[in-house]
Amino acid sequence: MKTMQKTMSALLAVLLLVSAVTGCKAKEKTYEEDGFSITMSEGFTKKDLASVTYYYESTDSLLTVLKEEFTLLESVGITKDSTLDEYIAAVEANNQTEFSAAKDGSNGNYKYFTYTNTANGKDFFYLGTIFKGSDAFWMCTFACELSKQDKFESQFLSWADSIVID
Repeated sequence: MKTMQKTMSALLAVLLLVSAVTGCKAKEKTYEEDGFSITMSEGFTKKDLASVTYYYESTDSLLTVLKEEFTLLESVGITKDSTLDEYIAAVEANNQTEFSAAKDGSNGNYKYFTYTNTANGKDFFYLGTIFKGSDAFWMCTFACELSKQDKFESQFLSWADSIVID
């Protein structure tokens, strides 16, 4: 009888531990737009920002999504045959910002780079991801305060892995 009580107590302790750990995990939500979807934590709000295609904001991070169609990029020498690296080089030159060396995303569907910048007196960390769709390049840029880079960098990459582009 005592062995059964010990076993039940141990089982109850394990169940409480598992439920406590899984209860702390942030809930995820898939955000879908025309030609684009991403799975991120709940709590992002879609807002309008004139300079991008889609914009999502939470209390401590944000995501901008810019779709640039090949026909519009031809004037700067970027076509449907251009590579992700060629597009990244054009974006870097246009923004006059130095990016880290581009790396392949873990699922092989995109390339990413990082940079920092100061806006409104605060330092920010940015992780830009580049995808090539059927009719456009897509630049999805995550951002947070620089002091939160360690918290968010791997999370941003995980979210980027979930992006689906038409």
